[in-house]
Amino acid sequence: MTPDPELPALSSDLALPPLVAAPPTGVSLLESVVPLLRGVDVRVEVRLGMASVTLAELAEIEAGAVLVLDRALDEPVEILIGMHVIARGTLVAVDDRFGVCITETPLLAPDGR
Repeated sequence: MTPDPELPALSSDLALPPLVAAPPTGVSLLESVVPLLRGVDVRVEVRLGMASVTLAELAEIEAGAVLVLDRALDEPVEILIGMHVIARGTLVAVDDRFGVCITETPLLAPDGR
């Protein structure tokens, strides 16, 4: 690849000013960025449970078959962003749709801590 004559050449002896520590502001980097992220949409998924079947069993599944999940009816469902569980809750009906009532978050453990 031929260098573009319009672009300045990079030098291996590029001199940068020394890094100067900024005085503490009392606001963490995360706290300063959070207001900028509040409008970002994220995809939230709810995991009801899982099942393990062989390929032979999967090949035999037909309409009307029941796949039994590993979670009890009264057990909380997991709320995920990406592959990360961010909360747990119970399924509820909201008009003609499913909803999740949040029961556990990193800030609200089941024991209230």
